[in-house]
Amino acid sequence: MQKKLTKKQFLTFSYTYVRSLFDGFETELFPSSWDNKHLLSFIYGLKFKNNWELGVKHRFAGGSPYSSFDLEASQRNYLSIGSGIFDNSQLNSIRLKAFNQMDIRIDKQLNFKNWSLDLFLDVQNVFAAKNQSVPNFTFQRNADNTDFATTEGLSLMQDGSNANPLILNEPSGQPTPSIGIIVEF
Repeated sequence: MQKKLTKKQFLTFSYTYVRSLFDGFETELFPSSWDNKHLLSFIYGLKFKNNWELGVKHRFAGGSPYSSFDLEASQRNYLSIGSGIFDNSQLNSIRLKAFNQMDIRIDKQLNFKNWSLDLFLDVQNVFAAKNQSVPNFTFQRNADNTDFATTEGLSLMQDGSNANPLILNEPSGQPTPSIGIIVEF
């Protein structure tokens, strides 16, 4: 749905229902990484006097699927590859929570004889929504963060068998401001 610029306002709203599945040479269908199911976006703009403009954008996406880690294989191989190994027997069986974000932008346009200058302030994730991402596999660090902690306090073995596995799964989200200059000639 779109309301074109009239009387200093415009609006765009879109909704998509999507299923993205694959068979992986099996009889069962699995959700792909793009199987969010629901995608929603909303953009609103308002023009004011003296070339000021306000824009608001909101995005929503249903949770993306992901696979859990194969903890044993991840622990054995972490030092050589630097990441965990996903458990393909549990392919995309877990979903992240839905993604939600609102951005706001204020523009001021200055017009000159043969060129124009647009100054803007943009704040992404204005409400500091805490969104999930796929968790990370690592090893626990020692108290002074100089090395990996081990089960017996000795040096880490090359196969990681004496490490303390750790799954990092912290939602994050900070407002991100930016300022910009656009010159058109």
